Amino acid sequence: MTNANCPQESLHSISNGNLRTCPKTQQTLVHTALTPNYVLKSLIALWCESNGIELPKKQGNCRTKKCGGSSLSDCDRTAIGALLDKLTSNDIEQQRAAVGKKDAATALIKLLCEGTPTGKKDVATAIFNLSIYQGNKARAVKAGIVAPLIQFLKDAGGGMVDEALAIMAILASHHEGRVAIGQAKPIHILVEVIRTGSPCNRENAAAVLWSLCTGDPLQLKLAKEHGAEAALQELSENGTDKAKRKAGSILELLQRMEGVDNLQSS
Repeated sequence: MTNANCPQESLHSISNGNLRTCPKTQQTLVHTALTPNYVLKSLIALWCESNGIELPKKQGNCRTKKCGGSSLSDCDRTAIGALLDKLTSNDIEQQRAAVGKKDAATALIKLLCEGTPTGKKDVATAIFNLSIYQGNKARAVKAGIVAPLIQFLKDAGGGMVDEALAIMAILASHHEGRVAIGQAKPIHILVEVIRTGSPCNRENAAAVLWSLCTGDPLQLKLAKEHGAEAALQELSENGTDKAKRKAGSILELLQRMEGVDNLQSS
């Protein structure tokens, strides 16, 4: 099935075999197996928990539902409904902004650190998608996303290097993300990934390295000291198109720095 959230009535039609096209994209369904959107469900539950509200299991006629010391008022229902509208909206940017404003990053990062291997990958995908929205980059950084990402890079056998680099490549395009990543001192790890990683990981590592080195002579100097020049030269010849461009840009920065050093020493 296509990656879309569908109305309940459409889901029933699909499961009963009465509907063979996606109600959102109109694409023909290859199969009718339905996959629950656990990430979306978790985010809604997290929002309700953070606001002291129990997510209603059944719709009722009562105006207020008691839950321990809290109650679900009509205002609460309206708030949940508004959030659900945004989360299930066709406007992806609106979804990301809505979730980010509810401070989902902190809870997701906890799940990223403590979840099962499969759960970590699902959470990483959610963080990646949320971080595409510009306003969520700083929120993720402030919530502490960089430290676990660096740990994933150090633990190459943990199976999370791909996800960590993909998220870092997005965060590095933001000032706060760039600063936080630079403070974690990942240059030697990035250079090693550029040397030995998969094509996609080499591309992302080069993107992060380029963001760190642009306008920061110290990071550029560290890259040179860790042997980035040879690794980037090879990448500029054999990497993906984007990786080649990033590698070429960093090599130009290294050459300019070398020229300045030569002038200062002469």
